[in-house]
Amino acid sequence: MKLFLFLFLWIVTPAFCSELDTLWNQALQSSNPESIPLWESWIEKAEEQQIKSPEAYYNLACSFWREKDVANAVINLLISAQLRKGFFEALGDLNLLMKIQSALADFPSPIHSLPLKLFFLFSDQTKKLGLIALGWMIILAFFLRFGFNPAKNKSSLTLLALALLVLIAGFAANQTQKNIAFPCILNNQKELVPVYGSLETKDEKPILELPSGLLVLPQTEKGEWVRIEQPTSGWIKREMLIPFPQQILDSSDSHGA
Repeated sequence: MKLFLFLFLWIVTPAFCSELDTLWNQALQSSNPESIPLWESWIEKAEEQQIKSPEAYYNLACSFWREKDVANAVINLLISAQLRKGFFEALGDLNLLMKIQSALADFPSPIHSLPLKLFFLFSDQTKKLGLIALGWMIILAFFLRFGFNPAKNKSSLTLLALALLVLIAGFAANQTQKNIAFPCILNNQKELVPVYGSLETKDEKPILELPSGLLVLPQTEKGEWVRIEQPTSGWIKREMLIPFPQQILDSSDSHGA
């Protein structure tokens, strides 16, 4: 039975990989808007094999951006940033997100908040870095106990300081993530989203119109309406808000392509 399973996987796995490689190349070589369904198809087939590639979501975001579908571009950039494995790899996605938000409206964006940045930078690394830092501290504490001399071991002392900083940063990120107010994404089919000062909207004109793709911070809900707090206070229809796309990952789920 084990031999049969091994042979089956040995035959089938290259076929799946070959299909993904072909689809990836087709998506790269296609122009808009043809590339959008190709990237979506690649992501769907890859996730069937439990593969999540931040580059695929990033490329899909760029395709949506070229089609001026800002809301879907922002959603896929948020996913891409969460899938990054490297300690600061998410910074590229975050910088692009911040540029998009600044281009959409001249308001302070929720993406600039420190808790949200820590969520991206430490979301997949907090436990690993904390364990590494703790390991270094135990090892160096052992040396301190048995005659460690800082004057002769400056490099080890530097590593101890770095390990302590990483542990503190990881702990702080882990604590802040528990109380993050996640923003939502405005979406009105590429059109402006009306914001009202009150729920009596029959004869009231909107106090403001915000572009699709802008990140806003929801505060309270009342029926089909949601009051936003940031970037401005007002009421928006719930159907024009897309929830923040949180990705729950194990360390083995994310793969680059």
